[in-house]
Amino acid sequence: IVAYVDVSEYEAGENYVDVKINVPYSTELSAVNPSQVKLRIEKITSSEKDIKVSFKGNVDDGYEAHASELSVDKMTVSGASSSISKVSYLSAVVDASTLTTEESIKSIYLTPVDKNGKKVLGVTLTSEKIDVTAILYGLKSVPLVTSTSGKPAAGYELSSFEAPATVLISGPDDELEQLTSVIAKSVNIEGLSASKEFDLKISLPDTVTLANKQKTVTGKANISKASVSSKEFTYNADSVKLEYVPDGMSASVSGELQLTVTGTGSQLKNVEASDFTLSADCSHLSEGKHTVKLKVTLSENAKTQGVKTNSLSAEIKLQAVVNE
Repeated sequence: IVAYVDVSEYEAGENYVDVKINVPYSTELSAVNPSQVKLRIEKITSSEKDIKVSFKGNVDDGYEAHASELSVDKMTVSGASSSISKVSYLSAVVDASTLTTEESIKSIYLTPVDKNGKKVLGVTLTSEKIDVTAILYGLKSVPLVTSTSGKPAAGYELSSFEAPATVLISGPDDELEQLTSVIAKSVNIEGLSASKEFDLKISLPDTVTLANKQKTVTGKANISKASVSSKEFTYNADSVKLEYVPDGMSASVSGELQLTVTGTGSQLKNVEASDFTLSADCSHLSEGKHTVKLKVTLSENAKTQGVKTNSLSAEIKLQAVVNE
């Protein structure tokens, strides 16, 4: 006994369809229960889906599998629209245990899967297989170099930047041997007033990648409210540039000078005594001792850091030059 429905005359959408029965010769059909079934009829649609390669099986320690090339990276999937919408990507699974350190081409079946990796039924593919060029690459742990650019918002400072000390990379052995460290693109912290995490972009040669187990590397800029503090630098008398000394006069500075510089902890950490130049205009001075306000000139580094200096004066003595 065979039960079937004929949907040839129905339109897309929900339909109640009569159940038909084929019975053997000389058999009488008394009743059909249920006499109808509810069916949803959908139009056939198509959509291109990405192909993602993964690996199964074991490889030797210190190596991992990589797909260096696919014959196609997308493929058209056809089926009912509700089924097509479930397909997240097409999965190609390569047996890594069959790979070596020389490239090889594998013919791999494709499986349409949803976002959870579960197979989606009721769809067809343009082709059920693709060619995957795969290889075993070596692994190496190398130091990671990070940096930041820009300044946090006014009243805030970068207290620290957290990032992994090392990263695991994968590639041909000869390429890995040449790499002693890797550099992440500088992280822009301009205008930040709260801590923030960043995906670090690491510069690598074309044939080298982050290892499969470390596809992303993150760093965190820890931003805190800036606390203003000060730092003192000591200058001897000879450190002061005495400018425009009148003809026939000599000028000298008495004692040491203390310059107080204020700023946040991170600002002060990045300035030194050499970032500040002390000078005095002596053009208006006469013979004798004078208290003169000094001009403090900041280097480009000190200007960039945004530090401030106190007002500073020095005792300057002018005396006539005696010609013997």
